[in-house]
Amino acid sequence: MKSGIGFVIPVWNKTEELEMVLGSLANQSVLPEQIVVVDDMSDDLQAKQHIELSHNYGVDYLYFRREPKRYRLNQCYMIGLSVLNTEFVAFSNDDLVFDNDYVEKCLSILTNYKNMVMMNATHRLPYPVDVKKLEEVGYTLEEISKSHYESIDRYHPMMLTGEEPCWNTMDNIHTSPNNEGMDGIVLTRTNLARKYQLWDINWEGWGRNKHEMLCTARTNGLAPVVFKDIKAYHLLHEKVPMQIIGTADHEEYFEKKWGGKNIYLEFPLELVAGLKEPAFGDR
Repeated sequence: MKSGIGFVIPVWNKTEELEMVLGSLANQSVLPEQIVVVDDMSDDLQAKQHIELSHNYGVDYLYFRREPKRYRLNQCYMIGLSVLNTEFVAFSNDDLVFDNDYVEKCLSILTNYKNMVMMNATHRLPYPVDVKKLEEVGYTLEEISKSHYESIDRYHPMMLTGEEPCWNTMDNIHTSPNNEGMDGIVLTRTNLARKYQLWDINWEGWGRNKHEMLCTARTNGLAPVVFKDIKAYHLLHEKVPMQIIGTADHEEYFEKKWGGKNIYLEFPLELVAGLKEPAFGDR
């Protein structure tokens, strides 16, 4: 039975992390139906290693070259989306790994709603080499994250207007207000991502692209939901130079496109025809 979900994973010079990402997806209780790795101009040696990894795990590999710039994360997502043949899409990163029931949990919710855009907390992990050693002696990702950072709540910021948490749980689902600090993985129906072009290829920065996606979703009647208890884990890695868009450029861009940098429209979740909202605790 096909799972109906595909993952799009942009990568740049992260061979060790990509191997852990693909291994994490290969160990899911419900396997992704398709995985597309989009290489954003990695160095020749690492690109070759990315190709070998993709071949070993049986996933699609695309090399994206756009001289002289890179860091076009949105374009990588759209390129991957163009070759996806699944009902649902997960826009992930090259440094996110997952609990083994991650895909199963996401699909148990996504399949119930016509207009949901799902986002997850991304809890922090140490460097890949340390994670591997701890996993080898039996530690789970949650235990590694909690022990390394003292608290499982050391997540990347996903805060309502940067100040107030806007979490959902699987037993208490509601739309999340606008979230400028959002980071992490995004999942939705593939036809919605294509119809509304959730990833704006005109946005050149690596940062704030998730906020741009949220604005696009919200202005087109989609319902963003941020989950706390469906977790992704972010692998620590060396910082690399990036093209950074300044705050003034960011505000000017959103003012021109949406009339402001924050979009506070609220659209209700729409159940798939014939389904009823599950009672609390039924999942």
